[in-house]
Amino acid sequence: MKKPVLMINGRYDFTFSPDRAQIPFFRMLGTPESEKRRVVFDTPHNVSQDHEALSREVLAWLDKYLGRVR
Repeated sequence: MKKPVLMINGRYDFTFSPDRAQIPFFRMLGTPESEKRRVVFDTPHNVSQDHEALSREVLAWLDKYLGRVR
């Protein structure tokens, strides 16, 4: 995959642990480093527990690649 990527993970995700799943997957993406971003929240797998931070990150990413909504 070579499209821009925003990857949001939970630090305490026991399903997809950072060292064994999240980081290796992120590194394997073919997207240029300048167009991919990995954000880690202090949550388990369900990153929506930090709804405010999740919204902020996703909206900033969408603004960058799709343009701001007017």
